Amino acid sequence: YLYISAYYDAQHSFVYRSLLDGSNLEIFLTLQYPVLSMTIDYRHPRLYILLSNGEIESYAIDKSQPWKINVYYFK
Repeated sequence: YLYISAYYDAQHSFVYRSLLDGSNLEIFLTLQYPVLSMTIDYRHPRLYILLSNGEIESYAIDKSQPWKINVYYFK
């Protein structure tokens, strides 16, 4: 199944994911820094996250790609 939705819980620093129909909500990531913004690239499917420390990270939503990629770091 394709995970299509992601939600950020600022209180616990969790990112949740769910299936297209909203079912199967589960913790996807536990982050060290707060999330400023995030978006999903549905073509590849990857989740991109801009963290408060200036990092942009990318996470595979399915198993067809490498799990985590550091995309950019703002200084």
